[in-house]
Amino acid sequence: MTGHTFYADDWHLFLAADGVLYGRAKGGSDGVAEQDVGRWHITPEGQWCRTWRWWDNRRERCFLVYREGETFALSVKDRFFGTGPYRRVLGNPEGYEPLRGVQAPRVLHQQ
Repeated sequence: MTGHTFYADDWHLFLAADGVLYGRAKGGSDGVAEQDVGRWHITPEGQWCRTWRWWDNRRERCFLVYREGETFALSVKDRFFGTGPYRRVLGNPEGYEPLRGVQAPRVLHQQ
C-alpha cells in the first residue's frame, strides 16, 4: 500500500512510506475541498490503522482490507459499514509534499 494513492468517489488518500497519510475530500455544492494529514500503520494482525490530524475527531480507526486486483475495500470493526471501493494508483499524482510542522488542515478551492 505504501507509495500509492487511493481514489474513491468523493475523496482520495496517499500513503507515504514514512507513515504519513494525506487526504483530500471533494467539496459540496460550493466547490470547496478539504485536506488533512495524519499517520498510518499496519498492526501485527494485518489491519490498516489511521489517525487524522483533524478529521474523525483525531480518533485512530483500524480497518480490515479487502483487495480484488487494484480495487480495495475497507471494513471497520466498530461500524456497521465499510468504505470504498478505492482504486489504487502507483505514486503521488496529486503532488502531496512531505509534512513540515504542525498546521491546520488547508481548505482548497477546486479549479
